[in-house]
Amino acid sequence: LHAPFRLESGSHQNPMAPLALRTGRWHKWRPMGTHPRSSRLPPMEGWIAAVALAVRVVFLGCFSLSPFFEPIPGGNDRSLYDSVAQAVAAGHGFPHGVFEYMPLYPWFLGALYRLCGPNLYAAGLAGALLDSATVFLIVRLARRLSAPPLLAALAGLWYALYPLAIAYSAVTMPNTLNAFLLTLFTLLLCRWWH
Repeated sequence: LHAPFRLESGSHQNPMAPLALRTGRWHKWRPMGTHPRSSRLPPMEGWIAAVALAVRVVFLGCFSLSPFFEPIPGGNDRSLYDSVAQAVAAGHGFPHGVFEYMPLYPWFLGALYRLCGPNLYAAGLAGALLDSATVFLIVRLARRLSAPPLLAALAGLWYALYPLAIAYSAVTMPNTLNAFLLTLFTLLLCRWWH
């Protein structure tokens, strides 16, 4: 029931005592496997999520200079989600077309447009942040499923550097939100199950 403990100094103390008095001074106890300075460092998944965010922001900056950054009106799914999100931002909760595909993303994007205006760069930044959160959750999920730290880190890095995930995070498409919600649901299900 108790975690194994190790002395900071001295090795002949009772391991179940929270403090020990020996040679005129107190000895503090800490759980085995921890380092006094380890709490100062961000968790591994934080570093990997930061890498994912940096890659996505660089890609967004480059892609925003391309003529393909602006969706072609009526030409593809990106333009549909963008136009429906603008209608949601204008106060139409259920505009025409909102249920033709996936309704949650137009509402998410419409709320963002309500705050920032119909700004594709802001939508791309929101996608980059959301996808970086997905990377964070992937590493947590892998650790929750008892993956060794190296494999959990590789799983997070794989998604962080996956070209399609990087590209979809920069455009007005629901893939990024779907990946985040699916990963979050799976992690919560694993926590509930165990």
